[in-house]
Amino acid sequence: MTHAGIGWCAVAPNMAEDWTARHGAERDRLLVAAVEMLSTDERFVAAWLTGSFGRGNDDGLSDVDITVVVAAPYVEGLSRRDHQVGAGTTPERLAVFSLIGELAIVHENHNNALLGRSFSCCVYAGGVMFDWVFADAATAIRPVESRLLFDDVGIPVQQPVPPLTDAERLHRLSEQAASFWMMVVPTTKVLLRGKLVVFHQLLDMLYQIADEVERLLATEPPRYVRWSRAPFATTASEQRDAVVAICQRMDALAPAIVAAGATVPDARWEAVGPWLEALPPCPR
Repeated sequence: MTHAGIGWCAVAPNMAEDWTARHGAERDRLLVAAVEMLSTDERFVAAWLTGSFGRGNDDGLSDVDITVVVAAPYVEGLSRRDHQVGAGTTPERLAVFSLIGELAIVHENHNNALLGRSFSCCVYAGGVMFDWVFADAATAIRPVESRLLFDDVGIPVQQPVPPLTDAERLHRLSEQAASFWMMVVPTTKVLLRGKLVVFHQLLDMLYQIADEVERLLATEPPRYVRWSRAPFATTASEQRDAVVAICQRMDALAPAIVAAGATVPDARWEAVGPWLEALPPCPR
């Protein structure tokens, strides 16, 4: 298949590495241009990066999640919402976005921004993506996980979320244990129906819950996981084994959950066992 004179085929590792390096270099060039432009414009008083740059785990393929704080006289023009979700943007925002490069695609979904802010996804010619958020200086708070680009007015930093109390942790443990065993049913159901994309989404949810239970038992702080936790199972046998394996892993955590003072459904296997038995191949 071809498009615009480009042949699409499997990408060799060295080609992928070359693209990653070129993309990262072009993205960094645009980011430098953005910082220079924003920091010398009286309309903007602060800016920071979130996402992978904010967490410090960016790579050559990462896009740019940038929050720009707007001074009071310019907030209405730069953060207003002419639509909640739609193609294009306001003339004021478009003028800013275009200052650092040639725009190819603009899509806005303000559901991704807090009230009073705007969210614009811009893909520049060459494929670099910027997620732009414009925020009001009067209400802006910088997240803990962020990389500050500049700040002329002293934007406050968000306070860390306090750890759960013992009672809250036990409540969360019980809820997650019940949620896990309940979710085994729809997970196996969609697998039996052959809905493999949904199956892998639900399977990943089961792995997320098991990870969360282990974290709560260890009283560790929340941690961001970038990729899917579940294995990609391509055959009926692998799919069944993946479900059984995560159920066994969660079942092995039951004594620790109970010992901590939380609860686990006592009849969990009576509920999920028939569904697991229905999955091919049948257990030996």
